[in-house]
Amino acid sequence: MNDSALLQRQPIVNRKQETQGYDLCLLSVHGERAATGGVAGLLNGTSEEESFFARLAKQFALADCTQVEEDKTETSAAGRFVLGLRPDETADNLPALVRKWKAAGFGLCLEESENGAWPPELLEMASFVRLELGRFNGSVERASNRLKKHPAKQIVSGVQTRADFETSSRAGCDLFQGYFFTEGSRSEAQAPNTSYNSIVTLMKLTQDNAPVGKIEEALKRDAALSFKLLRYINSAGFGLSCEIQSFRHAVAVLGYQNLHKWLALLMVTAARQQGSSALITTAIIRGRMAELVGQNLFEPQDRDNLFIVGAFSLLHVILNMPLEKVSEQIALADTITDALFNRAGPYGPILELVEITERLEQPGHASRAAELSISLGLTAEAVNRAQLDALAWAEGMGR
Repeated sequence: MNDSALLQRQPIVNRKQETQGYDLCLLSVHGERAATGGVAGLLNGTSEEESFFARLAKQFALADCTQVEEDKTETSAAGRFVLGLRPDETADNLPALVRKWKAAGFGLCLEESENGAWPPELLEMASFVRLELGRFNGSVERASNRLKKHPAKQIVSGVQTRADFETSSRAGCDLFQGYFFTEGSRSEAQAPNTSYNSIVTLMKLTQDNAPVGKIEEALKRDAALSFKLLRYINSAGFGLSCEIQSFRHAVAVLGYQNLHKWLALLMVTAARQQGSSALITTAIIRGRMAELVGQNLFEPQDRDNLFIVGAFSLLHVILNMPLEKVSEQIALADTITDALFNRAGPYGPILELVEITERLEQPGHASRAAELSISLGLTAEAVNRAQLDALAWAEGMGR
């Protein structure tokens, strides 16, 4: 793998905006598709237990066939490792090559062109057909109807706005690739649910180091919240060697600062009914990735703050509420608000890096990401690993 290539991920969601898979692509510092392989090595991880497919129960990974070293790939993922094939691929006897991939355990995604150049034999073998929204000049519905006679699910890429999503959905497509769900809604803000208000109270109490009994009393008013908190703390992602049985036990083992981070996670997930599942997951990925990127740069307390910075960077979209109002209710530390509002202060560069990895294909983003990585003393490999680890952690939360 090119040591300077950075990984871009794009979620692929269904009509309910639940994440079904991720498109993964290595880009050069100029924002161009890296010419060498390396995606397989990243997905394999350092051990079988750490591989992408072992840690994610259902999601698939889609990567361009030119970026996958097949001989270095663990292909026991029952078709969940999907190779993308573009119309300009010129390999001899493509059907035979595709049959070889499928026999090895790969899925296939065909990048469809407007003139529909793929032979029926390949379309019948494909798991997915991908239509790039910008290439079809408003004729996505016509292309979708033409392809319905084949078994492949249809992915629309380049879905940048909610209007794009509605257009693609009306066209009859199955899956949608892009970060359209992070676009704020213009409708009026929804009233936060009761769990949100309970979490605000609990975060204030932990900030003030209130007596444990007082915090327990507040938790007892919301049994569902207490259950969720203990479930998250005891999940595999937390990595504790003992099971936490009560909030008092949690305070003794973790301390207030760590609990403050987990309450921030609960605040994001408590709004699940107000935001899409993919939006919630993306917020958690941001929090965890920020924490991982900063693990060798900051003390433990600051790493907890990094999680909050990343997770709260989408809270205004999740709640459809101005971030200023949220920060007033919770009284966030100045270093956190400085990062959230200005991308400044000690956490600002890390938040900017975390956000920019989602859209590396945009002009100047890849070079800016490389610049930020160097300034933080991070290799591209470290940033890529942090991103995939955060993705797996977020998708597995609460399991």
